[in-house]
Amino acid sequence: MPLDCILNRIAQQLLINASFTQNIGLSCGKCGAVIFFYMFEHSIHQKLYDISSVADSLIDEVLEDVNTKSPADIDNGLTGMGIAIEYLIKKEFIAGTSDDILDEIDKQLFRYRQSVNCTTDITQDIYAFGLYAIHRTKSIEQIHTYKDFEKLESILYLIDDCSLIIKKSHYINYKMMTSIYAFLLFVLQNGIQTDKVENIIYESLNCEYDSNTDLYSDKLSFRIYLEKIKEYIQSKELRLSIENAIEKIHGFPNDWENMENDVCLKEISNLALLSILYTNVNFQACCPDDLYNRCINILEQPEWWDEALKNKSFFIKDGFAGIGIALLLKKESTPQKQNSIKTHKENFTEVKFQSNQTMYDFTNLTVGIPVRIDSKQRLRNLEILIGFLKNKIKTNILIIEEGYVSRIHESIKKDVHFIFVPQKQDLFHRTKYINQMLSLTNTSFFACWDTDILISEKQLEESMHYLVQKEYDFVLPYNGLVRNVGTHLADIIHDYQCFSLLYSLKNMMTPFYGFHSVGGVYIVNVSKYKSIGGENEDFICWGPEDIERIKRAENFHLKTYRCKGEAFHLEHPRGINSKPHNEVNCINMGNTLLKSCRI
Repeated sequence: MPLDCILNRIAQQLLINASFTQNIGLSCGKCGAVIFFYMFEHSIHQKLYDISSVADSLIDEVLEDVNTKSPADIDNGLTGMGIAIEYLIKKEFIAGTSDDILDEIDKQLFRYRQSVNCTTDITQDIYAFGLYAIHRTKSIEQIHTYKDFEKLESILYLIDDCSLIIKKSHYINYKMMTSIYAFLLFVLQNGIQTDKVENIIYESLNCEYDSNTDLYSDKLSFRIYLEKIKEYIQSKELRLSIENAIEKIHGFPNDWENMENDVCLKEISNLALLSILYTNVNFQACCPDDLYNRCINILEQPEWWDEALKNKSFFIKDGFAGIGIALLLKKESTPQKQNSIKTHKENFTEVKFQSNQTMYDFTNLTVGIPVRIDSKQRLRNLEILIGFLKNKIKTNILIIEEGYVSRIHESIKKDVHFIFVPQKQDLFHRTKYINQMLSLTNTSFFACWDTDILISEKQLEESMHYLVQKEYDFVLPYNGLVRNVGTHLADIIHDYQCFSLLYSLKNMMTPFYGFHSVGGVYIVNVSKYKSIGGENEDFICWGPEDIERIKRAENFHLKTYRCKGEAFHLEHPRGINSKPHNEVNCINMGNTLLKSCRI
């Protein structure tokens, strides 16, 4: 598998999954995917579904998710997000000044830092506050603003923290010590408290390290910073001690070919992370060719992907984002073969995945869509669904929108039967509106279709065949598995009407509700469904109405059927009508379900 194809597969995986976490961090959150997407677009010099807009959208999500309860660490929280934004600005992937973007983050971190004990509360694998200070401060030559004063004050506190950590830590790992050395190097370069910093460094050389748990890349970055610090040390005795400490660092492998796959990929993704965190860790110089080639060989194996798509995270830390960033960093210094980029668009776009363009005639079917537009994503999902229905099948579309005001665009209302119901209550009484649709339906068959669900036209064809032939009365047009489509992939499907991307990428998507889903879309013989009462309006809000519906149909001996093929759920925010309302409603609806099961 060529490198370009590997990068495309990683991009697809991140596109699908990046929106499914609220984690704003660098190592284990959305910021890793953001960095990959900007680097990916820069590397390929092409617009592939406007990848930069995906990254921009992720940045917006990250900034929206920041709050006073956000963690402070690099893996999951504010310091990692801030370092990522500084990196993107430095690389000119995004415009603007970091002071404007991160001013509120600076204040939150400063307040948080003042309230915790550094030796018990913030001693982590990576010394987050020190690294953040380096990225945010650049240099300190003179105080011009109050913000300059705050940065200097923070740095002085951090020097004290370093001293306390070294004195109280009898046992330390290379990763954390590297972050401390990176901070102390910055302080030395700015000539701040030089004597105190040299004493801290001298004491640190007596710390014990666990040479078995740290990665090669951690030890390498540790050595790089020790060697860099030595250049700024005046004391010959301390320089000699540093040289002795460097000689004691062991465990640099030279036989990558016999390393386990996971170890190699963890090393290269960790090295990518370190190159973002530390200015003195140059990925191209630090990544052995043997390690890079071994990783490429691993990624070229289809069996590795089969397992990784189930278990691999999308983070930088031992995940797809880290592997992808590493490959792109190495690619920057690797001459490209002639025409090596020409297949990018073919691999990533609709061209490779064209589906059957047959227009199916289902004029004996009414598709009913009950909806309340409670978010921009819900409106986007409705537009996707209507686009699919109008492009793939000939049918009758009935939309009942309920809400304070109509939020559906006029372009959607064309060629459909549209009804708006003004309503000021918060709860969406969906079952009531479905029954209204059934009463307005003058076709033999009715499909109740959630705004956020897609299936293939082939599954719809199979469903209609069995209904028309009267073999079944009630059909679920999918096999019980619903794949979760992230908001960024949904945006692309909306903008490009590329429905076949769903089927080509489905194995990368996680199941939404396991393998026994019964909601989202169902198709019925109208007269038969009306004969058992239609929808149960005792379900006044989100609840178990989907399973009640099918169980009641079975108890009244309607012939039910499940089709082959999967369904796809388009991501949206989960408001009051996408989750249980309260305990009382849950109990009442549970009893309603129980009653139907006992018919």
